[in-house]
Amino acid sequence: MQAQPCNPLETEKTDCTICKKCSSVCPVNLDIGDVVRLHRYAAPSRGSHRDVFLLAQELMARGKVKSWLSSELDTGRDEIYYFPGCLPIFDELLGWGTSYVRAANAGVAILNHFGVSPKIVYGCCGHDLYYAGKLDHFDLIRNRLTREINGSVITGCAECYHSLKELHGLNAIHISEFISDKINDLPEKRLITTFHDPCRLGRFHSMYDKPREILEKISIFREMNHSRENSLCCGVSAWVNCNSVSKEIRVQRLSEATETGAQILVTSCSKCRIHLECVFNEESYSNVPPAITILDFQELVAEALGIDFSIVGIDFREKGQRLNPVARSKDFARHLLASSCENAFMCTTCERCKIECDFHFDVVSIIESLRSSFVKHNLNPDPHKKIFENVRLTGNVFGERTPFASKKENAEYVYFPGCVAVYRRPQLMRNTMSILDALGVDYEIPNGLVCCGSVLKRTGYDLSFLAEKNKEIIGGRKVIVSCAGCYSTLARDYTGIGVIHISKFLKDNVGQLRLKRYVAKVAYHDPCHLGRKMEVYDDPRIVLREIPGIELVEFPESRDRAMCCGGGGGVRSSRRELAAELSKKRMKRAEELGVDFVVTSCPFCELNLEEQGKLQVFDIVEIIAKALEGNSNGA
Repeated sequence: MQAQPCNPLETEKTDCTICKKCSSVCPVNLDIGDVVRLHRYAAPSRGSHRDVFLLAQELMARGKVKSWLSSELDTGRDEIYYFPGCLPIFDELLGWGTSYVRAANAGVAILNHFGVSPKIVYGCCGHDLYYAGKLDHFDLIRNRLTREINGSVITGCAECYHSLKELHGLNAIHISEFISDKINDLPEKRLITTFHDPCRLGRFHSMYDKPREILEKISIFREMNHSRENSLCCGVSAWVNCNSVSKEIRVQRLSEATETGAQILVTSCSKCRIHLECVFNEESYSNVPPAITILDFQELVAEALGIDFSIVGIDFREKGQRLNPVARSKDFARHLLASSCENAFMCTTCERCKIECDFHFDVVSIIESLRSSFVKHNLNPDPHKKIFENVRLTGNVFGERTPFASKKENAEYVYFPGCVAVYRRPQLMRNTMSILDALGVDYEIPNGLVCCGSVLKRTGYDLSFLAEKNKEIIGGRKVIVSCAGCYSTLARDYTGIGVIHISKFLKDNVGQLRLKRYVAKVAYHDPCHLGRKMEVYDDPRIVLREIPGIELVEFPESRDRAMCCGGGGGVRSSRRELAAELSKKRMKRAEELGVDFVVTSCPFCELNLEEQGKLQVFDIVEIIAKALEGNSNGA
């Protein structure tokens, strides 16, 4: 059976490859791998190629793989292990006439060359099963490998290295580490090479130098434009993303390789090699980008050193095996690490990762989905349970019993102030109302409005019961909001509602206001919900520049790369110290700018930032109110 082509309906669908490129900008150092594996376990979805490769690995987990390395290799005499990985499976299923098994034969031949006769452990490392959420099958592999490997284990595959070292807790050694000080400079270097950094070797384990040190000894080495920490991902992991979107990344990567003038693109990950070579094996391939030879690191080293690693054909398939049983029902709690709950709920849902990701993948969507699984199993943080009860019983996150309304019959607009403005920042609500009055806006705050549900959704709860109630009260009218969280929630999670943030409303109408001169040097903080989630960056800045005397200074990190205030995603309620740490960083930046105060467009950002800095923080509405002539409510 050979792998099937991708389903055309899935060609534009992308998923997280866990390449960890986003880790460099994540404010909380989230363990994205733990999030992805648990999310896929709790809410499985079909991968690429109709899951043929994952099915093969599931069978390997339940059975025993027969030896398949060349019988002419010297193995088994030393107390060190070599793990070759799943290479024959790929040769069997791809049907390209490939011989990926050569890489492992080369690896053992190199060890033989340096006097090592390793014990061979066959089978799957479990990498793809783990990150595809096939955790029950992964457990079978972990149990077997930790039982069979009783010492140091060498491998040439980046994914195997990561799995053996991190997922199984074994003393894994990448072959480049083992041989780097054993190889001398070749007197004559003819081959020109470049190196593709596998994510599992590079960003996961910071192993950038060893492969390069060896390549520089045996070839004329040239670096690609994106390399080391900034290397492009091959676009596919755990057999997701075999599609046209990832193909664009692969084509870009191959183009970078050919632009170096290299004859050979070297990598140390069989999966990276497969997915890069896939471009050349598609029926539509028309020599763009130009074909380049792609070799496994072990093969190139063996060839450069003149080591014979010829293969004697061996049938790796074991016939008539009885498969080991696997759990029929899922047990979510059994697969949690000690840190899993804390990790899942430390994300502020700021979406900074989405900006950094080559595919702009929406990590927050799987964070929220995973959190719903914790809620379902009653494993979510107690403060979040309290917030849910507050909202359910009182209609607001603080559990306040005094509602607020400003009724007006048949008003054109509904002003939706939100929980924070009503109960923690009432000056913001009053100033917003004063500005709307000054503009002659026909609006009301109707009786019965409840929390928009933003915090519930971010923490894993369903907000539909709130949406239904609010929509019934709003009745199809246009909605003005002064909270960024309310804005993104009403705009993205409600249907049939026209909603506008007050900064946009002010931008369109600020010319009608009589603003007096207000001299101040200010920095504008982009709220995540208004900026990255809704792409509103210019409106608040335009409004501020309309105020005579205001000097607007930009943070070094602004707009789509703005730092998060640290309070979102339920973090302020469950991890107060973490929220404080992040807000301190942001306010320290503001102090370094020498501004008089910070301006934002979100009362929650205002609340969280002001608690941790020496500077005051105001909402943009409050600054307009300060400059609005005759307004007794000015802050």
